[in-house]
Amino acid sequence: MNKHLYITDLDGTLLRGDKTLSVYSRKQLNYLLKEHKIHFTVATARSYNYVSQVLEGIDVQLPVILKNGAVTADFASGKHINVNHIEEEYWHELVDDIGEYMLSPFMSTYNGYAENYYYDHVSGEGMQWYVKEMQSGNDKRLVRLPILHAAPAEDKVLSVSVINRLEIIEKVRDELQYRYRNVLHCHFYEELYHPGWYWAVFTNKLATKDQAIKLLCEQLGYSIDDTTAFGDSHNDKTMLQLVKHKIAVSNADKRLIEIATEVIGNNEEDSVIKYIEKRISTATYHSPA
Repeated sequence: MNKHLYITDLDGTLLRGDKTLSVYSRKQLNYLLKEHKIHFTVATARSYNYVSQVLEGIDVQLPVILKNGAVTADFASGKHINVNHIEEEYWHELVDDIGEYMLSPFMSTYNGYAENYYYDHVSGEGMQWYVKEMQSGNDKRLVRLPILHAAPAEDKVLSVSVINRLEIIEKVRDELQYRYRNVLHCHFYEELYHPGWYWAVFTNKLATKDQAIKLLCEQLGYSIDDTTAFGDSHNDKTMLQLVKHKIAVSNADKRLIEIATEVIGNNEEDSVIKYIEKRISTATYHSPA
């Protein structure tokens, strides 16, 4: 099947530093989707709520990859197509284990029709500003519970995440990642919009961007060798390692730049869209009459 797939991360890659898609990128992406019928989607750590807002008005036809690969969803409706959740026994244990570090986690869930973002109490400055940020944005997903174990039975847990300073999160990551190595994956990264704060996000072992892309390609008939992925953070490493065309923006983590087949401009310069435009233009120029 002769069709090329483009998959991009959002924050720090496609989006500008103010969490928006520029006027230029918005206009040109819609043009490429409509006139050139490009095969385009996103793979992000974010939820459907966030993705649908920042890409509002963009005619994305393909499913979007969310929560670092825990979810694949229809872009237009938000309907979850593939879900890799954490089994109840493991998230119960994980929440208790995180509590041993005197930390309180967030818990992202899906109940079949809506996502929730639970917490029971605030521990630390990092968690405090994140709760305030969600509250100020009137994010309906944020729900406070007496204890996380009281989450409704119908909710499937997508991730358990904790935020704090580097030395604390590194310890949590190293110890718990090893303890749950056979069943969970730990995504570890610095908070892009609040440098100095770090996340450890635990998901199902299968919830990674590369595995979600593999499944998407299998289901929709794409070839990994005809796939281009764009990223900026260490969290994007697995998907760049998977595909043939590995593109890092110039503001990317050095570890990502090292494995990239090409480095383009930064996320403030519409670099992802300009790369796709150039590739389409070159392909059109060289196509037989």
